[in-house]
Amino acid sequence: MGPRLLSLSTSMLSLSTLTSPNVKSVSCRLPVRVVVRREGRRERNTLTVDGQQHRTYYHLSTTTTTVNSIQQQQHLLLQKSSLPTPSIQQQHLLLQNSSLHTPSTQQQHLLLQKSSLHTHSIQQQHLLLQNSSLHTPSTQQQHLLLQKSSLPTPSIGRHFCTSTYSGNAAVIESASVGNGEVRVVWGKSPCSSSSSSGSGGGEECVYPYPWLRDNCQCIQCYDADSYTRIITLEDWHHHDTPQQVKVCNDGVCLEVVWSSGHISTYSATWLYHRRFNSQARSVKKSVLALKKELWGRDFQISRHSFDSIVSDDEALLGFLTSLEKFGVVLVTEAPRKPKAAFHIVNKAGFPKRTHYGLHYPIRRKLGAESLAFTDLKLGMHNDLPYYNYVCGIIFLHCITQFEGSGGENDLADGYHVARYLHQHHPHQYHLLTHTPVYFWNKGVTTVEGEEHQFYKLFNTPIIVEDSITGAVVRVNNSQLRDSHLDVSPDLVTPWYSALRLFNTTLQQHAIRVKLNSGEMLVMDNTRLLHGRTAYDGAIGERYMDQVYLDWDQALSKRRVLQEKLGIHLQ
Repeated sequence: MGPRLLSLSTSMLSLSTLTSPNVKSVSCRLPVRVVVRREGRRERNTLTVDGQQHRTYYHLSTTTTTVNSIQQQQHLLLQKSSLPTPSIQQQHLLLQNSSLHTPSTQQQHLLLQKSSLHTHSIQQQHLLLQNSSLHTPSTQQQHLLLQKSSLPTPSIGRHFCTSTYSGNAAVIESASVGNGEVRVVWGKSPCSSSSSSGSGGGEECVYPYPWLRDNCQCIQCYDADSYTRIITLEDWHHHDTPQQVKVCNDGVCLEVVWSSGHISTYSATWLYHRRFNSQARSVKKSVLALKKELWGRDFQISRHSFDSIVSDDEALLGFLTSLEKFGVVLVTEAPRKPKAAFHIVNKAGFPKRTHYGLHYPIRRKLGAESLAFTDLKLGMHNDLPYYNYVCGIIFLHCITQFEGSGGENDLADGYHVARYLHQHHPHQYHLLTHTPVYFWNKGVTTVEGEEHQFYKLFNTPIIVEDSITGAVVRVNNSQLRDSHLDVSPDLVTPWYSALRLFNTTLQQHAIRVKLNSGEMLVMDNTRLLHGRTAYDGAIGERYMDQVYLDWDQALSKRRVLQEKLGIHLQ
């Protein structure tokens, strides 16, 4: 669906005080403006009173509607018909304006009705908007309530606002308690379409009591706008147990009455996607990170058009997906000028500043503070290994390529080589994962006309494993190793042998590319190791421009685009 805007404007505002939750109408005068905009799968409502904005988020399917009038008084009635089925096959909206006193009319009525609303992600949508104690020159207190119908508690509609899953609605067949868990039996889903997120019938799942209580979604326990728990662990007793569980609304929600008297209501779809099994966990893990595709010397780098990446969301998602899976992509037809990489970086997040600045030229110069600024050979390395929080992504933009022999880039998948060593040389692999090495850099740089003195130092193994899963999460290699080696003398020679084997294997599994002017190598700096062949800078120029981006930014953008475009990735 395309963007939708609902804008209601008046000239004075006087909202009567509403204290009953059953009130469905408000009386209003100017100035009030309510704007509803689509943001991904949510709608943002902005109520502006005397220049002050009050916002809430919710789902609402509606056509583009604009109502503008200058009246002395308006009455707004928003009414929802009874909801006959759990999936809400029909919704009705009645907007009525009455008692309009103007020279041209004595009374106006507006009826807007929509039926059979089928959205891509959710077939049932409810709206709750409440603003209170709004002080303007014309009134001391104002309340606005858009009330949900046929809802067992005020919390159930919030699940549909906060869900990151689309398409399939789960249905609960039955629920029971015992042995510290709530046992749920799932029924058939009316819109099951994929094995990864659909709801099969007859499946049983259990939900431990503490988890259910900690994740209560009611408005007293959870703030849906910020996706944050309101309660802390100190606010509820860990021995709180369910006294009653009830399947509501023909299976679309589960109500739990706790021994403390608190009542929690959970959406069936929300619960289904949080099952304690491998299938549900794999879906969440794919949102966290895509599966890495390891490669060797037969690898072909995927190519992506610069203009497409910066102008099309699907192309940007494809670029980010390839980078995350393979660790390197090639961008073509980029402008041949410095800072061009910012156009992509700013689409994905924010550039990372280092002691070289937000970007820096890589070209031959006298008295260079880094070997990168010479025409010498560079061994297989990753950038800035002396950073604890290392720069995640490198944008290496070729503005001018050296026309003679040399200046090529060697690229190797560090994760692939680490796996190879683990399988074929386990002893050397153990040394490389358990021997900490000092990486360092020290000097002075000039950034934006100011001198900066730096001394960077970090202690880490060559190959870094996740402490829980054992998976390789970072590879470090550079000629910027410190001469201090914190090992016993009897391990020095074996460690050097292991490091030599690692570097030899990198070369054996590497590919070689020579960028053309206007091309850009984008590399995962935690995974990809790159080198450069020597060239003769006295007879020709090689000019690169480099920018860094953190992986947190790129991964965030990938997830946002997945939700926006409704694309499931693994």
